[in-house]
Amino acid sequence: LFILKHFIYIFIHEFIYLLLQFVFAYIIMHIYFHISFPLLLNPVYIVILTFMHVFCIRIFSYHYYDFTPSTSFSLSLLLASHLLIKWQLFSYFIYF
Repeated sequence: LFILKHFIYIFIHEFIYLLLQFVFAYIIMHIYFHISFPLLLNPVYIVILTFMHVFCIRIFSYHYYDFTPSTSFSLSLLLASHLLIKWQLFSYFIYF
């Protein structure tokens, strides 16, 4: 019974945690697209986003089991930068 309660607690905690990542990533991407959408086709952004991506991986790997807001924010930055890198490469190949 204790193991089952512990499993349910971890499952709910992980679900809320992942939900927060997507909310933060959506907010970050929403701000990014509304502020700097004309700059998306600049190839320099691929390099900047790649460095941000790697930096967030480094932060998150050190705090994988530490459920703190900073870890949550770094993972959401990781998700947002990953999606932005894909969008950047996609739009770069379409327009150039």
